Amino acid sequence: MVFVSNAESLTMLLNIDCGATDSDSTWEIDEKFIKSGQNMQINTTITLREMTTLRFFPDGIESCYNLPLLGRERYLIRAGFYYGNYDGLSNPPAFDLRINGQYWTTINSTLTEDPIYVEMIYPVRRDSVKICLVRVHNNNPFISSLQARVLPSNFYKLMENTTILNLHSRIHFGGERDVGKSTRFGGDEDFNRIWKLKQMYNYHNVTSVRIPYGSSVSTENWPPYMAVADGISPPNGFNSISMWFDLPPQTSQAYFVFYFKEPEQSPPVSLVRRIEISINGHQMALTEVPQMDKDAIQVVSLYPVPVAGSANVTLQRAEGSTFPPIINAMEVFTSMELSRAELAHHYPFMVLAFLHVFGLSMLLG
Repeated sequence: MVFVSNAESLTMLLNIDCGATDSDSTWEIDEKFIKSGQNMQINTTITLREMTTLRFFPDGIESCYNLPLLGRERYLIRAGFYYGNYDGLSNPPAFDLRINGQYWTTINSTLTEDPIYVEMIYPVRRDSVKICLVRVHNNNPFISSLQARVLPSNFYKLMENTTILNLHSRIHFGGERDVGKSTRFGGDEDFNRIWKLKQMYNYHNVTSVRIPYGSSVSTENWPPYMAVADGISPPNGFNSISMWFDLPPQTSQAYFVFYFKEPEQSPPVSLVRRIEISINGHQMALTEVPQMDKDAIQVVSLYPVPVAGSANVTLQRAEGSTFPPIINAMEVFTSMELSRAELAHHYPFMVLAFLHVFGLSMLLG
């Protein structure tokens, strides 16, 4: 499904089934976005349509998709990869991804049945984005799917306009399955995000009032109901929840989002759930889970959080709290700055304004 601007055929939503030969109401073929590579149908039992085909690139070093997107918008951009032993070599390749000439990540494909997804939130500066697959060894790069979805400007409100957020984890707790329209199970995610179920066997699963299926919560970042309806809490006698996030070794700062929802259907008057959030031993925030109604969700965003390749997150029962902490969902991003070339598309109007105001007087001395 593609929403097109009348003026320049720029898209707000783009779902590309790489290597496919026919489109449907959700996915379109990739031929108008790239001129190199070869299509391949995969013999697999996987049920995701977009993972049954791929485009591989036997020639050249770099092969690029050109996506017509809206300038000055933030996009969720996700690439999907399913090797499926399409070449019969049982040798899944590794290769790099670049976005507008800037290193994004390295793809290490596997022989497993689980697709690999990489995702970022990208501040688009011009009316197109170039995503390139770069050969780093003798093996051929390939790609199965490519998606772009414009996000409301108030999402991820601490994100700077010159920063890229690379998704590390988007997880929810206490539920039964992944949530999101791109999963084989379907879901109620309105912004093309995938919320992976994180099993935490050392903690108790908690379930709140069941909320109507098929809608999101009108709070910060609009999380889907199915991702926040359940959560986890520490076992009896314990007052904290701990999680470890193994971030890339070069990571210096990260963006964390915490989603809290009270599971008690008829909370007692004495119920107070205050939570202290610490990362790597440093207290970062103190919050209280609201008791107002079944739709009340507390969202805590933290950025920039200094890290050194890893993050130990602790949710501790805070002073004055009569109940232990809970957590329903989380998002963790690493950040990097836009390349100088992209920044030049962001700041030219500021340079011109500066010269207009100061340039003549500076030249005259």
